[in-house]
Formats: sequence, C-alpha cells, structure tokens
Amino acid sequence: MHEGIGPFPEEENRRPVLSLQKGEDGRLRLLPRPPPVQARPRLEVQPAALPEAPDDPNAAPERTEGAAQLFQTQLLQALQGPAKWAEEEEDEAGPWPEMRPRVVISTDEPSPRTANAPVRLIEFQSVTVRYGKEPALTDLTLAVDSGELLALVGPSGAGKTTALRLLQGLVRPTSGKLWIDGVAVHRTWAFRIRRLRRRIGVVYQDYRLLTNRTALENVAFALQVADLTVPRAEARRRAEAQLGQVGLAGRDTARPDQLSGGQQQRLAIARALVTRPRILLADEPTASLDAAQARNVLQLFKQISDSGTTVVLATHDRGLLSGSGVRTVRLSQGRLVSDEPRRGKLWVIQ
Repeated sequence: MHEGIGPFPEEENRRPVLSLQKGEDGRLRLLPRPPPVQARPRLEVQPAALPEAPDDPNAAPERTEGAAQLFQTQLLQALQGPAKWAEEEEDEAGPWPEMRPRVVISTDEPSPRTANAPVRLIEFQSVTVRYGKEPALTDLTLAVDSGELLALVGPSGAGKTTALRLLQGLVRPTSGKLWIDGVAVHRTWAFRIRRLRRRIGVVYQDYRLLTNRTALENVAFALQVADLTVPRAEARRRAEAQLGQVGLAGRDTARPDQLSGGQQQRLAIARALVTRPRILLADEPTASLDAAQARNVLQLFKQISDSGTTVVLATHDRGLLSGSGVRTVRLSQGRLVSDEPRRGKLWVIQ
C-alpha cells in the first residue's frame, strides 16, 4: 500500500478474501474460495493517423463514417477472438487503408527473443565506448556463435577489458548496438541486464577465491548464490561433479592456499561453470601461470567450448595461441586489426 493514495487495483485484486455465510442454525460457515482469476489480456488500441482534408468537402463525412465502421468491426473481432492483430491484404483493408485503426490484444508474457535480435549469440555492430573523451573501443563489429572459442589479443590499452565489461553488462556502448543472447544491451532495462548476467560466467585474473572455504565449498557457494532454490545437497553434488570435470577430483577438501596456481585457476573455472552459463568470460586467465600450465588451461577452455559453452578470453600472450587453432581477434588502440578464423572452420563476420 502506498501511503496517502491507498492500494493499487492490481494489489487489491490479489488480496485473499474470506467469504462467510450465516446458516439456519445461526452459525457462520466459511465458503470455499473461488478459483484464481486468470490474467486478463490487455487491450491496446492504436489510433490511426488523421487523414488530410479532401478536396471535395462532401467526401469527408463518407470517409469518416467508413473509418468508424472499420474501427468498430475490428474492435468487435478482437474482443471475440483474442488473437494478435495481423496485417490484411491491401484489397481487404477497405477503401482507406491509411485510416484503419490497429487493435492489439496482448498479454504480459514477455517474448523469448526480441523481434529484431540477430541469430548470432553475440554481435557487436559498430560499437564505440568512450570514457570521457578518450575512446576505449572504436567502431567494433564482431559476431560470435554458440560453442565458439574466441581469444581477444592485444597489448595493454587495446580494449580487451572493455570488450569483456560490455559482455558482462557492466558498461553500455556509447554508440552502436550490442546483442547478447537476444538481449539488446545497448538499450534494454537494467533488470534485464541483471537477468542476462545469470547466463554468463566470469573467470578473473586474480581468481577471487574464498580462502576460508574448501574447493568444494567455493563451487557450491557460487551455485547457491546464483540460484537460491538449489538445495544444499544438490549444490554439493553438482559442485563435486564440476570439480571432476576440470581435473580436481579428490581435492574437494583442499583450501585455495593448498593448491597450485594452475589448480586455483581450474577451481575458478569450475566455480564459473557450475551455474551452467551459456557464455564464459576469462580475463587474462594464464597471466600468472607457466607455459605448461597455461597450455593445460587453454586445452580446458577448448573442451568447454566443444561442450557447447561459448568462451571469450582476453590475453596478451600471442605465443600461447600460436598453432592452437583458436579463433584470434587482434585489437590495437580500441580498433579491430585482424580476425583470424578458427582452423578448419569458416566464420563469416558481417
């Protein structure tokens, strides 16, 4: 209830109501509760554009009367059959199609995908990001498909971290368009961005593990925070299975300080994957690892992408990717310099 103005009608309708009836014996009886009211469709009437004044003044009343009849007919049809209004052919639109009003019957259920969203999982369309007057990314056009492993390569200040922040929904494009899994990040509401983040896992450069918890507790805790409906036993079961998939089976009770650098990185990857994200982001995941451990982590990312999760990682180590067959996008001063497709597969960037 809002102070001073009372409850809204929607809130009033949702209140439980107890119905009592006095019987012949003088006792009060509790009547059964009626079935819940179904959500009623919302009627939207979009008025037609006003026509221009005709040259013949005697034709104006006829045009107005015809438009009113069309409006009444379509409104009656919409109320009798609650289907979405569809365009008819021009010959069925009546003598004045520009005056035809639009009647729309719709519900509050959101559509699974925005109407004009691209079919690619991630698509940058001429995206530019500026911090103040300095551009961090300039006119970036890039597309990524489901199950693809993409590496953003470039020196410090090339725009790799900004691209990852865009994919996390932490910043928005200054200009251009960015689509992630059907969500228009460049113009959607903040609550939709928060929902999108639930489908994205992140692996940080400094791991950000909880030092006072075991490896199993680190992974299970991340799952319970992401989804409060998961029971504790189910969270531990999924965490244990995820640790086995990243090669940490048998290290459930070890704390982060008892693990090597490569094992801590694998633990961070397991924590990001336990929520079953569609996209996995990794910012310099091999920066603090030696060459052998870095290759093992890269091989793990390949296995993750082969399982269907899209992986986007940022690194400055081009030598790590040499000969790996990973699709490599090179950035320099915020601009796309080159896009080397994955070996053995053709990627078309529009």
